[in-house]
Amino acid sequence: DLEEFAREDSPQQPDAFLLRRARQRADDLLAGLGLAEANEPDPQKERVRELAANPMLCTLIGLIHHQGRRLPDDRAELYRLCLEAFVYDWEIQKRIRKIERASLDKGETLDVLEELAWQLHNHVGSNTLAAADLSARIEKFLIDEKGCEPPRARERAANQLALIRDRVGLLIERGHGQYGFAHLQFQEYLAGRALVRRRRDIPALLQERLWHSRWHEPILLAAAYRAAHREDACTAFVEAVRP
Repeated sequence: DLEEFAREDSPQQPDAFLLRRARQRADDLLAGLGLAEANEPDPQKERVRELAANPMLCTLIGLIHHQGRRLPDDRAELYRLCLEAFVYDWEIQKRIRKIERASLDKGETLDVLEELAWQLHNHVGSNTLAAADLSARIEKFLIDEKGCEPPRARERAANQLALIRDRVGLLIERGHGQYGFAHLQFQEYLAGRALVRRRRDIPALLQERLWHSRWHEPILLAAAYRAAHREDACTAFVEAVRP
């Protein structure tokens, strides 16, 4: 009970205004998760509640709400906000570990995450890869898409994988030496972003994946992500889905 906790923690009676404000903010957060007391749990927000079941992600969602941001109804936007929080943590970890600023780039790291999600969702039914395979795929992406020289790409791939896996926790071990995304929702969201990034190939890629249940959520998230950036681009995206 909040009042009892406050009495035990402080020799003074807690301010009634602060208690009302705390209750209101807690109610707002629960409503954002589709858990308003007066209603049944909102089935549209089931995937968001799955995220909140993880202590670390629940903390992130709470921080987003505490910063005065209303939890978005669009789950793609919530995933984006959570990734922004992860990116902030990467910046802190770079400074703690004294990694050279030029060796890691926020935009590039997000591109790498998108590519890893694309590879896992597109080619790996188990959603896991060995650490060496993950590093090799990052290295190949940096060479092919970012124009890195092989020795430099190898170093950057190792640094990025170490941060994503060991420090941030977006990738976790799932079996002996096998790693995958901590939450399928992030893999689906990032795979959708990777699909959007393949602009010229979108019509063909959509037609190949449209009727596969595994791709249902990534395609929806791709459309939402694209709509958030350009509404007309989303229209073109939807047009590409039509037979």
